[in-house]
Amino acid sequence: MNILHDHHPNIVRRIADGFIVVLLLLAPIKFGGLWNTGEIAMYPLDIWEWLFASWPPVLMPTLCGLALMLTIVAYPAPSQDRTSHPLLRPHVLTLLLVVATLPGLIHTTSWFEAQLFLWHLTGAACLALAVHIIVSHDPRRLWLFTAAIAVAGAWVVLQGWRQVPGGGIEATLEMAREMARENGQELPRAFVKRLEGGRAFGSFFLPNSYAAHLLLTGPVLALLVWFGVRSLGFRVPELGTKNQEPRTKNRQILGFLAIMATAALWLGALYFSRSRAALVAAVVCGAATVVSTLPGRRRKVLAGTICLIAGIGFF
Repeated sequence: MNILHDHHPNIVRRIADGFIVVLLLLAPIKFGGLWNTGEIAMYPLDIWEWLFASWPPVLMPTLCGLALMLTIVAYPAPSQDRTSHPLLRPHVLTLLLVVATLPGLIHTTSWFEAQLFLWHLTGAACLALAVHIIVSHDPRRLWLFTAAIAVAGAWVVLQGWRQVPGGGIEATLEMAREMARENGQELPRAFVKRLEGGRAFGSFFLPNSYAAHLLLTGPVLALLVWFGVRSLGFRVPELGTKNQEPRTKNRQILGFLAIMATAALWLGALYFSRSRAALVAAVVCGAATVVSTLPGRRRKVLAGTICLIAGIGFF
């Protein structure tokens, strides 16, 4: 029996919930550098690097494991989840991904990167299991975690705008060259080439990884904005609605503008990454969303086939 949980159940649960929320907020901002670790210091050297630089990739799975430990202490007896098949639960799918990557170790020549990748996936599975346990006890916590993912996703979107239109990439390259001259060192060619390419990468170091994160968190961000707009009393204009009060009409316009502004910022960040695969995926997913609203099964199949052919032809 857990003595700490029996005496202070609410406090322990708040600590576990808050730790996971902070971890979800920091994950894309501080732990985007899973690859190209040779170009950056593995550990920050002072407080300023801890605040403004990326954190060591190996720290992420460690924190995920700690989050799982806190969750087990706070929620010692998870309830039965009958909402989904056991094999379709997030932590099980992540563990299956870990198992699927094991054959790649047979002929790998980069053991450090391979181990780091497996360690990262294992940490993701721990975090997914912690979230699953908490949500199985209190489904309302799902919105808390969703909001954390959306807020971090919004920050990542703004990073892309700062780097390309805001001149952040040029400033970073100039600062790196100045530091290299002062230290008498030469910048790595891959690092310089990546910055000179002018592609947004956010805190992920690789533009394709940045674009992949945008694709994964874009729907979550859109969902939060949608419900945020509705909770404030705004409504998206409905087709065929007439004779509305001026106040209601103004709220509809403001709600519509908020959603369109979010979509424009997200699409702009995705475009700045210049990831062709991500752009095709965005077009296909957007088309699939529109197709799903069309009446008639044949029309859906036809529209889906056209989108598939268009996506293949894009390459």
